[in-house]
Amino acid sequence: MLPTSFAPSVPDCKADFDQDGVLTINDVFGFLNAWFAADVAADFNEDNQVAINDIFDMLNAWFAGC
Repeated sequence: MLPTSFAPSVPDCKADFDQDGVLTINDVFGFLNAWFAADVAADFNEDNQVAINDIFDMLNAWFAGC
């Protein structure tokens, strides 16, 4: 994991799944844990279902850095 000083600061970024203000791999793992548990928090694209498209949309936002 990168030190916090190297992680991009991302206020109000949906891909910052743990809402700690930085994008880290923990956001991806947290999202995937929620997705596999069918948690409504994993409905990334807000279409009222937890589906494979949520994974793609989350990863696209995460890699783009919001």
